[in-house]
Amino acid sequence: MISRILLLGLAGFVLFFGTGCTGEDENVIVIGFAGPLSGGSSAQGQIIIKAIRMHVEEINARGGINGKKVKLIEMDDASNQTQAATVATKLAGNPAVVAVLGHFNSRCTNAGKNVYEQAKVPQFSYASTNPEICIGHPWTFRNIYKDIQQGIKLAQYAKKNLKLENVVVFFQKDDYGEGLKDAFMNEAKNLDLEVVHVEGYTDRIKNFKPIIDAIKSKNPKGIVISGLYKEGQAIAIAARDSGLSVPILGGDGVFSQKYIELAGPAAKNTYVTCPFVFGEKGGKADEFFQKFKKKFKQDPDCWSAQGYDAMGIIARTIETVGTDQKKELEEYDKDGDGKLSKDERTAMNRELRKKIRDYLAGMTTPEKAYNGITGLTYFDSEGDVAGKPIFVAVVKDGKFAPTD
Repeated sequence: MISRILLLGLAGFVLFFGTGCTGEDENVIVIGFAGPLSGGSSAQGQIIIKAIRMHVEEINARGGINGKKVKLIEMDDASNQTQAATVATKLAGNPAVVAVLGHFNSRCTNAGKNVYEQAKVPQFSYASTNPEICIGHPWTFRNIYKDIQQGIKLAQYAKKNLKLENVVVFFQKDDYGEGLKDAFMNEAKNLDLEVVHVEGYTDRIKNFKPIIDAIKSKNPKGIVISGLYKEGQAIAIAARDSGLSVPILGGDGVFSQKYIELAGPAAKNTYVTCPFVFGEKGGKADEFFQKFKKKFKQDPDCWSAQGYDAMGIIARTIETVGTDQKKELEEYDKDGDGKLSKDERTAMNRELRKKIRDYLAGMTTPEKAYNGITGLTYFDSEGDVAGKPIFVAVVKDGKFAPTD
């Protein structure tokens, strides 16, 4: 089974913005992307890559970074940790790649981070929230909160805003689902929010109605989903079919327009935590919203904003620490022939990787932050994002909208 997954994954690798991108052209900067272009999180992965591509196009239209155009190598990890490790090996082993944007799922980011670290390639996750992602891994950064913070917010909203007395908790048995579930339950205990039942599941379960029917007698006042939208919508449908009209709460894994499309009317009365939600008019967020919608004929969401900002952070970093071609020739043209050989360019990219990592590690105050669509991004000593808020969105008129 594993070998089949690997073969499918390797067959699904996609190279965009030109073929044969090995970094031998001294006028390009190569950045890797790793995420779920297929699989259980593909709805998020597809909207993220659209935003990143759009940002790359904008950068290149302005002349690139320090006169160099940006090229993306896009690879599909299919939300699978085994494939994610293979993707990481491919990207980290490419001497042209100076940084990687990825991954989406926490299990995939965890599967790849040791590979990137050993190769000394900066890894920047736009979505992974498991608490252990960055701890002790100086080459890994992210522009999203940890599940500990998200779980606390979710429990507080259930108790203080929705006034729920008790809930049942469904959690996916993986890094993301278990981390968010543990954080929620710890805070629920502090708030005297009773958890009347806890149910773990895998993506093999398609019908949740027998489980819902079995726990109806516990009279739950709310349902918490610590998992992704694909199983989340199945839980929502099962709950409504069983006569439970109670609020459904979810983490950001449920935050996808696909959840609403699949769940249909069952999505009503769903609340989710998320890193950002479009609402207020004006400013950078509204400008991005309009550009994205015009280009792709769909509304952007928090994940597209996260991806767009992640690309912006890496671009600003390279612009700050990078050099122009004249200086690069002076520093790395060891044989003095007026151009960089493959080995000379590999040495240059190796140094650039370290400069990128060091610059990101130094972004530790609001003054040094990147001001993007989602607000200010800066990091703590572990590479975790600091100071960014957690939003709550509600299903309204067929879309996720800001709560009151």
